[in-house]
Amino acid sequence: MKNCKKMVSNHSCYVSESTTDEETGDMEYAPNSRQNKLPRKPTRTPKCFSKNALMARENRLKKKMYITTLESQVASLSADNKKMTQLHQNQSVLVKELKNEVKYLKSVLSNSEHIGKLIRAINFSTGIPIKSSIDRRASPSSRDAVNKSPIAQKIVPNGELPQEIRPETACVGYDFTRHPWDETEKLSQNNINFPTPESTSSYYDNSDIDELKKSLLLDIDVPSNMDVFFDDIIQEDLLEVPEKSSSSGTSADLTINLQEEEDVGMNFAYYCAEVFCILALFLAKYLWRKSRKCAAEGLQGPKRLPLLGNALTVWCKDEDIFENLVECFSKYPSPMRFDIFQHLFIIFREPVQVEKIFSTSALTAKDDIYKFIKYFDGEGLISGSGKKSCFERMLNIEKAVLGAKWKKDKRLLSPLFLKRNIVQYFGVMLNHAQILAGILEQEADRPAFDIQHYLHRAVADIVNETIIGVQTNAQCGELDDFLSCIGRGYQLVHERMVKPWLQVEFLFRLTPKYKELTRTRQVIHGFFRKVLRQVKKSHSHLGPKEIACRTILEQMLDIRDEVPDFSTDEELIHHMTTFYSASEDTATSICSFALVMMGMYPEYQKRVVEEMHSVIGCEELREEHLQRLDELQMVLKETLRLFPIAPLLLRKVSQNIEIDGFNIPAGTSLVVSIQNIHRDPRFWAKPNDFYPEHFLPEAVKKRHPYAYLPFSAGARGCIGKPYAYMIMKTLLVTILRKYSVEAVGSLQDKPITADISVRFKDHSYAVRIMKRV
Repeated sequence: MKNCKKMVSNHSCYVSESTTDEETGDMEYAPNSRQNKLPRKPTRTPKCFSKNALMARENRLKKKMYITTLESQVASLSADNKKMTQLHQNQSVLVKELKNEVKYLKSVLSNSEHIGKLIRAINFSTGIPIKSSIDRRASPSSRDAVNKSPIAQKIVPNGELPQEIRPETACVGYDFTRHPWDETEKLSQNNINFPTPESTSSYYDNSDIDELKKSLLLDIDVPSNMDVFFDDIIQEDLLEVPEKSSSSGTSADLTINLQEEEDVGMNFAYYCAEVFCILALFLAKYLWRKSRKCAAEGLQGPKRLPLLGNALTVWCKDEDIFENLVECFSKYPSPMRFDIFQHLFIIFREPVQVEKIFSTSALTAKDDIYKFIKYFDGEGLISGSGKKSCFERMLNIEKAVLGAKWKKDKRLLSPLFLKRNIVQYFGVMLNHAQILAGILEQEADRPAFDIQHYLHRAVADIVNETIIGVQTNAQCGELDDFLSCIGRGYQLVHERMVKPWLQVEFLFRLTPKYKELTRTRQVIHGFFRKVLRQVKKSHSHLGPKEIACRTILEQMLDIRDEVPDFSTDEELIHHMTTFYSASEDTATSICSFALVMMGMYPEYQKRVVEEMHSVIGCEELREEHLQRLDELQMVLKETLRLFPIAPLLLRKVSQNIEIDGFNIPAGTSLVVSIQNIHRDPRFWAKPNDFYPEHFLPEAVKKRHPYAYLPFSAGARGCIGKPYAYMIMKTLLVTILRKYSVEAVGSLQDKPITADISVRFKDHSYAVRIMKRV
């Protein structure tokens, strides 16, 4: 009790949730009552509550408030839902009305020409000015001309023809009000009747009727002074002129029946027109390609077959196509011609000619074959065609100048991959390389295994963290489904490139591969779209100076803040897909090839390791160490010579040009065979061997600079070269410092093929690793 009084004096007690007036001392006070004279009863001592009870009470109150708020939100959402439902119903009604209007307009377009033919014939034959239900009067001059027409004078001599004709929906009715016979006669329904008097000699004879029949059935232009227009729809008009009644004393009517039937004649005409247009297009394309062939008559090449051209060269297994093409290209001097189904390709493998191609602005447009990559990369740096569409050329749209989009994007994105910017990613690369070295310990001193499987995951972790800013733990198997989708996407795109029947869009959509490609694209773009939402959310809260290491995606968002028309969200997804696929596939493939080559040729592995010991020693690897590893640099360059990232580069000629004395017309496809250039014995001492001495300084000086093109060149060259080299060097140094590598066989035992990039034909990168002492 003392403790309670002490709490009361310190104002530390609390009143319970429900208290009566008597308990709180708030009873009504009456000064004149007897109660005032009595001593007032003291109030009941308040209850004491613990902290847990107080917190429970506060929680109950908060829950009540939260439930009240939720109920109000539910009521508001229900009202909004009702409004949206009503709006949806109204929109559905509007859509139905618009569809009906479209059908109406289509029927007008499909019948207008046929109705016009009939009306012109009636107008010319009868002299009657035809009007529609639209209130419009014929001018006096045109009315006089009609009234004076010969046939009109025969029908109503010395009189005027009616000035108003009132169509009734799909029927046409004429009201003749000024003629000597029955003035009450009004013709409607599906007939146009021209009444004749009982005495046939007064107005016109049988010859006039024959003349009228012929005039009605002929397509005669309307004179300029005739006032003719209409707005009714008649599906099909069949002119039927009944024979004149032979009974004398009865009136004969000249009747034109307008019958509604299926518009077979007009549809057939439209089909014929469509077929004619298609044939005309094929003929024009054939003549255009024939002109390209004439321009290439001076070029050597394999013998062409009718229609097929040289298509039999690629009519083989997918893994043999690349080998057959390289062998064919090496047999003829550069430039040479090569035809596939009437499509002309001109092949170049002379460095002087290639330099002219890569330095000419008219040859920056990518060939049409790259359109299949656009399904994933859009108008990115790799697949962007840099060409105006037909619509843009027709309207002369200045914004769509040749290559404006990819040129602007490359100018803005190139600084992101310069050495001074990518140095910040070295710590991330080294961390994942060390994780890889630790995982490989389970394969040490054991039989050979596929090293590419592990490299693939490690590079994926590096690219995800440095380019898009996501830690994925792919080396622990958390990203296998996504990586398999990436690989399958490469295969599907390559199949469309090499199989002509899959290049026809409507045929490809009929195959199961279309659904598979669609699912693959949804998975890949869905992953990047989710990442983009997360990065945009964090980007809006943190400024550029608040983040020490900024990813490529975050820097692209910074660019968009400064240049609003740089890229939309969808274009950013295309850029992420381009950067991811290019860097991940390149680094994985080249590291795998390099380890296999150093396993096959241990003398070069020994040189690299000795150089690493002299440069790095026992220190932890730093970025400046990578710049001093010349032996490793030569090994990587020789690997890229033997296994180039893009063995064939294709360009589209946008205007007539001359290369090395050969006139090349616009629209021709040019192919730069980097694979042939990299294995040409004129430029390489040992073209088909692994020989890093090809890149000694004295050997490089003797060689044309365009005899080595691992990352392309010119305006469309790869901007990620420093980034790829840093990843490859970091991974290889980390692995070779801990393990020695062995591989069975030689380079000649490992034939290559190509899809999007070069691969071993057996897709095996088997090596055996041993721990270094």
